[in-house]
Amino acid sequence: MPASTRNEERAGSEPSTKKLKRESSCRKEKDVSSKYAKIKAKLSLLPSLPLDVLFEIFGHLPPLDILHLSRTTKRLRSILMHKSAISIWKSSLRQISDLPACPEDMSLPVWANLVYSPHCHNCLENKVLKVDWLLRIRLCESCIKSNTPKILKGDKHLNGALHKLDKIILQCVPFSNYHIPLHKGKCCLVEDERMFLDDLQAADDKTAFVKSRKAELVARQSHATECKMWVSSLTQERGDELAQIRNKRRIEISNKLEELGFIEELEYLEGLNRYTVCPPLRLLDDHPDVKVNKPLTERSWKNMEPRLIEHMGEVKAHYEAADRLAIVRKREKVAVSAWVQFRLRYPAEKLVPSGTDILSWKSVKAIIELPSTVPTREKDVDIAATAKAKEAESKLTPTVIYPASFMRVFESMAHTYLVSEWERKRLQKLSDQVPLGQTKYWYNNRSASEDTQALQLAACVFTCEDKYSIHRAYPHFHNVYPAMWYPEFLHHPCNTVTNKHVHDENVPENPLFRASKEINWCYSKEWSAKSMFFDRKASRAVERVLEACGLDPNVVTTEQMDNMDPRFICLKCSYGAKCDGQRPRTVMPWRNAVQHCMLVHWGDASVTWERITEESAVVARKLSDAAGIATNIWRCAHCRDSRLERDGKKTEDLMKDHLDDAHCIEGVKGRDYFHAVDCPPAIASVKMTPKEVE
Repeated sequence: MPASTRNEERAGSEPSTKKLKRESSCRKEKDVSSKYAKIKAKLSLLPSLPLDVLFEIFGHLPPLDILHLSRTTKRLRSILMHKSAISIWKSSLRQISDLPACPEDMSLPVWANLVYSPHCHNCLENKVLKVDWLLRIRLCESCIKSNTPKILKGDKHLNGALHKLDKIILQCVPFSNYHIPLHKGKCCLVEDERMFLDDLQAADDKTAFVKSRKAELVARQSHATECKMWVSSLTQERGDELAQIRNKRRIEISNKLEELGFIEELEYLEGLNRYTVCPPLRLLDDHPDVKVNKPLTERSWKNMEPRLIEHMGEVKAHYEAADRLAIVRKREKVAVSAWVQFRLRYPAEKLVPSGTDILSWKSVKAIIELPSTVPTREKDVDIAATAKAKEAESKLTPTVIYPASFMRVFESMAHTYLVSEWERKRLQKLSDQVPLGQTKYWYNNRSASEDTQALQLAACVFTCEDKYSIHRAYPHFHNVYPAMWYPEFLHHPCNTVTNKHVHDENVPENPLFRASKEINWCYSKEWSAKSMFFDRKASRAVERVLEACGLDPNVVTTEQMDNMDPRFICLKCSYGAKCDGQRPRTVMPWRNAVQHCMLVHWGDASVTWERITEESAVVARKLSDAAGIATNIWRCAHCRDSRLERDGKKTEDLMKDHLDDAHCIEGVKGRDYFHAVDCPPAIASVKMTPKEVE
């Protein structure tokens, strides 16, 4: 028999068996678990339980869960919304501590829905957290803006006392503050107003009805206040709970960072104020990984560890920069103190650099910017102990800067005429504006000394045109024209201070640069006369005064005029009438005469003057001295350009007390204290009858 036939018979006599594919037990368990994971729980059999069992179960649920159950199936909703299920709602609401009682005109499900269901009562928008407890409604922002006429109605249509019905509506219908379009007053629900009007129309005794509604509104307002206080307490409790979670998380993170060796960084962060740190640096509490309202887990720590280590590196760089800045500030203070002592050798009226100026000099900055520490090698006294000598490690010794280091620099600058060169450049910028001098050739080719001579002329008048100017007015004037003569305009405060904000790029953030108490809102700056301009009109007024004395304005200096101290009367005010020895006149010093011309006559060039006799001038000087003006004219030379100059100008007696208390010395006029060069001599004008000028 052929083999093929035998095979067919065998196939027909024995049933064919198919080889099954075996699956691993792990795969089988995974499929089973995934299979059951897709099966959703069904509540179809839940209503079939006995009602007492259901009520006992549902009574332990929170109100929001009961609301969710009532929205699952019709059968459950019919059970939970039935009158017999009121015990469920009472038991559930009783679990909430301090919850205000349900209003008498609301059912418990409606009250629970108002308190716990965060959806809009108009469009069912979710996550509407704000509740109007007086109107008893939740509304989202879009419904307030778009559907306002259908829901809310403002009180703008009510005329109040003009119509009795409008007044009744305002007293009986609840109104709440809502900022709706085209209305910023109070609003009520449209439905509440309609129902009130219908009930009022149907009431037999309208007076009693209105009275009861007023009492109901008062009770409703009291209940709304109670609800607001309850929500506020819940918010506070939740905030405290989250704060405890964040605090615990911060402490645990700090402990883990300490284990990693970041002790100095954490101590530095604890000493910082969140309002003073630079914006790039975050405090540990403000780090995004730390201020999370979640407990710390090992998994979350592993995720944030690299970022926090990087942050600790930033903190280390920050406190190293802060330490370096503190050293630099200390050295700057030493430099300024040394300069204050060095500049005592110069006259007070001489223009010399201030402490702010010298800090920008290269030779001074080279000392200030020396390394904070220098390396030193520790050496063992015992030479034989070579092992210890080899093991001695390099250490860093702080670099100490003494005032003598800066004094040597200042001495070299004085010998090399750097200070004089600094003064010459500043004076030249001012003298370039002065069109005074013997000839035009002299004016264009004058030397450094001639620059000073031009500025010293009495006809050389400057004014400050800075809109933030800090002018020093005469003590006896309220309105003073800001005319300045040599050397006042050199030491005018606007040249050396600015009242711009401390964080301005042009103002260094250095407490050492803060000005004195007189102008403590200002900061010092490098000397600059950008706001100083030659006043041609005031200069012409001086020329008219000098003409009355028969003096040349190109020759007479400010000092010479102060020494002569002539007195004048204004011929424009007297309509040309000169002194006759009979009529009283206002007698003015020469500076006051210029002030008078600029303020009273607006700088009129036609104003003429008459100089009174020397005999009358002596009487005028005595009367001016009797006025006792300008006693606070002394400044301390040791406190100049420093924060120690707290009280500014003083009387001579107070200045001597200051030198005794602050510097323990007996003050010498001209050396330890000097006349304040930033304000001119203030001499009062007097009313007298001058003699006739022959």
